[in-house]
Amino acid sequence: MADRVYCTYFDHSYLSRGLALYHSLQRQAPGSRLWVLCLSEACYRVLAALALPNMFPVKLSDFEASDPELAATRANRSTIEYYFTCSPAWMLFVLARESSAEWVTYLDGDLFFFASPESIYAQLQGAAVAITPHRYMPRLARLRKYGTYNVGWVGARNDPQGIAVIKW
Repeated sequence: MADRVYCTYFDHSYLSRGLALYHSLQRQAPGSRLWVLCLSEACYRVLAALALPNMFPVKLSDFEASDPELAATRANRSTIEYYFTCSPAWMLFVLARESSAEWVTYLDGDLFFFASPESIYAQLQGAAVAITPHRYMPRLARLRKYGTYNVGWVGARNDPQGIAVIKW
């Protein structure tokens, strides 16, 4: 299996979902590393105390200290907008610490793996980026105003093209 690393973020109110994500990932892709940006101190305290193998919790304040330019955007955004703004910077943060990883993949904190993610990566041979269209059913077409792509799973290859897309 190629070297892949995953990252997500959530706060204490999403802790149960985040732990379900972690456990499902470990069942379906044993040994997968999951970096968690803890959006609340309570979340960090719980994850640090659990000390789960292959889970790397990071305090939001430590992440922001590593990227003052990103942290400065917080004043101009709502809380949720700021968290969304963190996504690509979080991916770069993780890649900087996992430089041997072939892929970094951001996962929404409420995803759950029912099978190995290898079938997805098999479709990405030669690709630098992985992003999924929403595929709205006709009766849900009104939701297109929220965007064409679902950012619940976004991956980038650790190569110049993939990193350029994350930085963009």
